[in-house]
Amino acid sequence: MPNAADPGTHSGVHHHTDTNAHTNGAGSCHFTRAGGQGGSDRWHDLADYLTAVVGPLPGWVHVATGWVPQREASGRIGFRLWQQGCAAWPDEANGLAALLLEWSTRADIYLCPYPLSGQRRDKGSAVALDKVHCDGDDGVDLGKASNIPGVCAVGSGTPGHAHVYAGLTRSVPPHQHEALCRGLGHYLGAKDPKFSDNDVLRPPGTWNFKPRADDKKAPPLPVMWLIRPTGVRIDPEELADLLGVELTDTLPTGVRRAREKSTSAGGGATAILPTDPFEIAYHPRVRRALAKVSGDRSADTMRVVRACFGAGLTEANARWAVRQRDDLAERLDQRHDDDVARCWRVCLEES
Repeated sequence: MPNAADPGTHSGVHHHTDTNAHTNGAGSCHFTRAGGQGGSDRWHDLADYLTAVVGPLPGWVHVATGWVPQREASGRIGFRLWQQGCAAWPDEANGLAALLLEWSTRADIYLCPYPLSGQRRDKGSAVALDKVHCDGDDGVDLGKASNIPGVCAVGSGTPGHAHVYAGLTRSVPPHQHEALCRGLGHYLGAKDPKFSDNDVLRPPGTWNFKPRADDKKAPPLPVMWLIRPTGVRIDPEELADLLGVELTDTLPTGVRRAREKSTSAGGGATAILPTDPFEIAYHPRVRRALAKVSGDRSADTMRVVRACFGAGLTEANARWAVRQRDDLAERLDQRHDDDVARCWRVCLEES
């Protein structure tokens, strides 16, 4: 892999806009200490995370970097530049770890703990759902977390923010994975926890630069282990019992779907179209697209969908994003077709 330079010149990983990564022949997720990185504790913290949480299954490990944190008008903290990319796993394990540590001295680092099957960070594309996780921004009960065999937890640097992982003895189907992740969040007291297989979370050994959104000279906060991994895995049924979750063999009806009205000539049929919320604060391109009101709702819809596509999001993410503007949601409700799907097809044809 190349060394990191100005983030605007190249990404150093397989990037959505600048595909210029190189393999380094690591061949496994057993790490060799790279010279010149500094901070052996940080190296070992990150290597432990990649080994214990990401694991050895081959696929693509997706990363994101946030450069120059800034306070948005909404009060949330975003980044002036948000980049996404991926690395072949585990072939590029050593190179990825070294590059992330180098970048982490200047940028906020995020990583998807599930190897995905492709170079797009599509939801539902995990190679295996052999772990559960939750991300709590309002605090998690680490005392209760320690009751779960093999659990590990990472503090994101922001006080009260943490994410928790539990490895499973086998991969589970998506609806069971969601039930276990939801149950984990509720068990630990996390409010509105994140638990999608394409989430990106802060790995230990990196730094949190968000304090600089309000004070450019503020020191970064360390992202660090709160509970270190032990390598122990738990049976899904045992975890379900502990969390008070019922695992079903069949997919519950209506999972992750939202009703969208259709005023067709046939008399008001209702179509069920998938939507999937995401954190808009992490996607400045999508925020800008939503903020631009041209007066042409068709063009504005296409702009939002194209921004979602370019940000590596999914069609369901794009449908949800379009509906965050009342005028665009009203337009969708008045149509007889799925205009978001049409716009998505245009993006696919253009790519």
